[in-house]
Amino acid sequence: ALQPSLQNIKLLHSGSTTRRHVVQFVPRPKLEKRELRMTPCLRATSNDVARVSGAEADVDRLSHQLDKREREQHTSKKNDEDSDNDEWDEFDEDEEYDEDVEIFNFETGWNLVGMDDEWDEEDELDVGERQERFLAGVQIPQKLQKQLLREKVKAAKEAASPDKKPTVAKRGTHSKLRIINGKFANRKLLSPDDAGTRPMMEKVRGAVFSIVQSYIGTGGWLPEGSRWLDLYSGTGAVGLEGLSRGAAEAHFCELDPWVVNNSLGKNLEMCGVAYNSTVHTMAVEALLQRSIESGANAFGGQFDFISVTPPYVLVSYPELMGLLDKCPLIKETTIVIVEYARREAKDIPDTLGPLVKIRDRKYGRTYVAMYGPLSGFSD
Repeated sequence: ALQPSLQNIKLLHSGSTTRRHVVQFVPRPKLEKRELRMTPCLRATSNDVARVSGAEADVDRLSHQLDKREREQHTSKKNDEDSDNDEWDEFDEDEEYDEDVEIFNFETGWNLVGMDDEWDEEDELDVGERQERFLAGVQIPQKLQKQLLREKVKAAKEAASPDKKPTVAKRGTHSKLRIINGKFANRKLLSPDDAGTRPMMEKVRGAVFSIVQSYIGTGGWLPEGSRWLDLYSGTGAVGLEGLSRGAAEAHFCELDPWVVNNSLGKNLEMCGVAYNSTVHTMAVEALLQRSIESGANAFGGQFDFISVTPPYVLVSYPELMGLLDKCPLIKETTIVIVEYARREAKDIPDTLGPLVKIRDRKYGRTYVAMYGPLSGFSD
């Protein structure tokens, strides 16, 4: 005979027939509702009646406990909502609150809303003492306390030595540049490792000298006795390339004394051309203006080649090209090479003094315009 669990049995009577049903209690999530699912089973015997009475009582007791638990949870939830509403009731809607107020800044210190309200206007305490008094009762993380102490010590040291010069970042050099061809081929050149100096790339330099030598028709060498003027020289790579390929003399113009002493001057010495090189530590615009006022003789005469490789963003191309147009250092057979960026294309004229633009090439993001006489150019 089937012996079902008494806790899951409930008897229902219908006429003369007594049937046994299995009662399965299925609670839903959060104990919100309960469901009794009745499943017809075997015919009940007289011995099961007493047992069913106890099972029925157990079901009622369990249902009562669940109802009580639901009421308690509902009451607790309602109390929480009432508490939140009370807190919002205390909020003053007319009072202005600035959510963007900066609470702390390592440079200026604490900036706490309401801090100034704790002292009268007649209080003569300075800002630092007022901050310390205000923060006396505030718990600050240990890491932040150490940072505040370091900042305070640093500020005290700076205040104690107001005449101390600001720290300047240390500059260095590297030897990634080289001379491409000629007497000093593959000779390494010193170049500043910062972004202040931007020498002409080797690829562009090689292409420019190939065009120049094709124009003058002298093969791999420059004409004997030729003079080269390297403006915005930096490392001197362009002028040294000219000396390596046969130029008799070169002038270099560089504004930065550090670059002259640590890069350009040392490169001239390493190549052994310091004796036939002249360095002008001045602005290019000042040199061109001086040549206009004093004439070409102030620089030993006119030049056969002039290279202009300025830092793009630091130069006014209209002013530069205007000075070159009036410069007496340019003669009718001079070749002038001007490097520029695409955004400066509108400021690159078709003529420059007695010269015309004979080439305008693009090498990646670098543009090079070349000026010279019309005759003698071979494409």
